[in-house]
Amino acid sequence: MELIRNRDKENPIMGAEIAGLLDVDIRLVRQVVRQLVIDHHLPIGSVSAGRSGYYWITDIRDIEQNYQRLRRRGIRILQRAQVLRKLIQEMNNQMRLTDENAD
Repeated sequence: MELIRNRDKENPIMGAEIAGLLDVDIRLVRQVVRQLVIDHHLPIGSVSAGRSGYYWITDIRDIEQNYQRLRRRGIRILQRAQVLRKLIQEMNNQMRLTDENAD
């Protein structure tokens, strides 16, 4: 956590850098950061433009920006999931019709 606490938005630490320093997989870094935010309510932000990485949030504007970015991303993910659900339903319907025609 100290690796992130000492960083600001202009100088975030990359997840890969944390993984390298701790000799762990990047997926574990993401999981731990997610748990620190969700379970412990720590103000860890992330940036993906320019120098990407994690940083310690110190002002309300950064909280709002992170919230908005995550919200938009979540909505886009849900939209993709809905399309995939419809495709599953369509494929199931086609398979059912094929099975019925085979009889």
